[in-house]
Amino acid sequence: MTDSTPNLSLPYLMPAQAQKHVTVNESIRMLDAVIQINILDRDLTSPPVNPADGDRYIVAASPTGSWATKANQIAAYQDCAWMFYAPREGFTVWVADEDGLVTFNGTAWVVAGGGSINPTPLVGVNAAADSTNRLSVASAATLLNHEGAGHQAKINKANAADTASLLFQTGFSGRAEIGTTGNDDLQVKVSADGAIWREALIADRLTGAVRLPGGLIDATTLQRPVQLLPTTVRDIWRSDMDAPGTPRTYTISAVSGTTVTIATSEVEHFFNVYMQNVSMVRIWNTSKSPAQAAWVDWNLAANQFRVSHSAHITGWLPGETLRIGDPNPTSNNTLQMVAIDISKHLYNAHGIVFRQRGLKISVSPLGIGGRISMDCSGNGVAGTAFGVSSNSDGSRQSAFIDVFTTDLSPISNSNLLFIHESLAGGTAMAATRLLRLVGVWV
Repeated sequence: MTDSTPNLSLPYLMPAQAQKHVTVNESIRMLDAVIQINILDRDLTSPPVNPADGDRYIVAASPTGSWATKANQIAAYQDCAWMFYAPREGFTVWVADEDGLVTFNGTAWVVAGGGSINPTPLVGVNAAADSTNRLSVASAATLLNHEGAGHQAKINKANAADTASLLFQTGFSGRAEIGTTGNDDLQVKVSADGAIWREALIADRLTGAVRLPGGLIDATTLQRPVQLLPTTVRDIWRSDMDAPGTPRTYTISAVSGTTVTIATSEVEHFFNVYMQNVSMVRIWNTSKSPAQAAWVDWNLAANQFRVSHSAHITGWLPGETLRIGDPNPTSNNTLQMVAIDISKHLYNAHGIVFRQRGLKISVSPLGIGGRISMDCSGNGVAGTAFGVSSNSDGSRQSAFIDVFTTDLSPISNSNLLFIHESLAGGTAMAATRLLRLVGVWV
């Protein structure tokens, strides 16, 4: 048999022990100190000046004076002297100046309940927290109520490239996410499998503008509606020089780099200076077999133009024939119409080149000596061309038309527009012709 109890180390009375009252009183004094403990303070590192008999404290870290080396122990002022009791793991005491319980975990005193838990490494409410999910709650609902006028839930990240978000899961696999992921734009993303994510909404952090990468779906038909995107009005096809109808031909007089010179001063027939940085026009060298195409993107002079890529005109020679109007057949264009690429305008007006579903165009033809027509198509297939004709005497007529485009340009991520100029009778000529873009269908 040992001479003290196993938990509190209270001394036992031993057989034939003298002065038994001393041992009994010692045990009673220890019980008085450590049972139903009410601690006055746990932040002191040295004894208070005027302690009262029975006052108890938890000695704080790095103590001094008569409390030196007694950190974390219970200091009790008994019989005009300080007595110290080492806590065991699980001891729980009430701290009066904090109005809360603290528990000794074997190393330090930590908040047990009824007071602040600042800080604590893990909190689990009806669930086990871990090193990643340091707060874990299993509950039918979680209430974050106001204290005063309102309440904010804050999710902070260190850098813009990090993530601050709400992640919604099914079976612990992600299905939707709302937040700032990878930058500071607000994003809404969805996933069918937790692996492949698609952006549904992006709110720009600088402008507040909202983008819908997946587009809008009509609630009734579940189809994507066509929307008109207003755009800066620009001439995508224009000529102020009298010309015959299309197709038209010209003769090469010189080729150098991206520059082509023709034998006549008729570049205005197919590329006006107003079209620069707006559109590109496809031209063909029909002296080659098969015919070779290039894209005109600049009016350099009355008899000289530039193409977008020098590789397109490698091997072109003086004396060869150029043609405006695709040779038949060229892809879908069986009507031998002139192909126009508006990618430059899309980029300058909207900052991006995209496949448009159609164009809203103002068409304005003027003839000399008779009626002329300007017809447009989205692919050049027979039966798809429609447009505007001048009056029978050639005087100007103007109208708005919508052309829905389907053919991807071979040189950009834009759909092509096709145009054809036709004359009525052998004496008529095409005078000023304008094709102005006023909107893009998306």
